[in-house]
Amino acid sequence: HEMEYYAVPHELQNQVRRFYDYVWTNQKQYDDKIALLSDKQMSTHLQRKLALHLFKDVFSQISFFAELDDLVLGEICLALRTRIYLPSDIIIYQGDIGKEFFIIAKGVVEVLQENDRAGEKPKGSNRILLHSGQFFGEIALVTNLSRTRSVQAVTMCEINVLDYD
Repeated sequence: HEMEYYAVPHELQNQVRRFYDYVWTNQKQYDDKIALLSDKQMSTHLQRKLALHLFKDVFSQISFFAELDDLVLGEICLALRTRIYLPSDIIIYQGDIGKEFFIIAKGVVEVLQENDRAGEKPKGSNRILLHSGQFFGEIALVTNLSRTRSVQAVTMCEINVLDYD
């Protein structure tokens, strides 16, 4: 095994296996979307229309995308990438410069309070949980400010990421 050759710690090996188990189980849906949108022979116009069909529901609940026409929204949909996060993975760190916008496709994330550290959960009702269809990282869309909070996966998450570099 490659991980054993590189002396990857067992706990990290287990996390990598959990990731690949999840992707393997759900691979069909990713393969279909990726294959359709990455066909180099398909015209940009058709790719844009297809991406809009596949991802428009992702943006339908986000007010600042509502005013965009289908041409621009199609380009944004083409730029989306799906990432898989394991429970306890830190998705963004407070203080980092934000260059990505995140839309939760599946799963639950927690917005950590300012003084929280990864893995430490606030007590009671102070937890801020975001679910499928919700988003975070939008401040970085309009400003060049650093991240105001860290965000951590609570469950296995599929998150659509828009990189604005």
